[in-house]
Amino acid sequence: KLLGAVGVPKAKIEQLAKDIIALSAKHGLDTCGIPGGKKCKSGRSGHMLQIFLRRELCDQFVYPAFPFGSPDKKRDLPLSKYLTDKEPVEGQVRITLNPDVFLRASYARMFTYSADPTYYKNRPEFIKEMIGLLDP
Repeated sequence: KLLGAVGVPKAKIEQLAKDIIALSAKHGLDTCGIPGGKKCKSGRSGHMLQIFLRRELCDQFVYPAFPFGSPDKKRDLPLSKYLTDKEPVEGQVRITLNPDVFLRASYARMFTYSADPTYYKNRPEFIKEMIGLLDP
């Protein structure tokens, strides 16, 4: 459904999905959640995305939340005040994505980590090849 929703022609969806799965397996991603897929070599399939946003932008683009995104009114805005309290910061937040903010390195930074060393090492080539697959 995702490939169709982003404009991939219906006639190409099945083959593109197979190509994406094959590329993922080639570079060490865990594909065991897909029929016929395999676990990654290390058995550690976790990934983490860290997003750092300038504190003064938090009130505009971030809100405190419970798991699954429901707003947490007890830690309600301004979020910057909550972040400067002497109490330990805990809980979740949701960040609303604004491309004008996230594409400026002086406003936001993102870092990715993969627990599996094979995929972590292959990630730059995987991304390059994935872009090639998705290029119309």
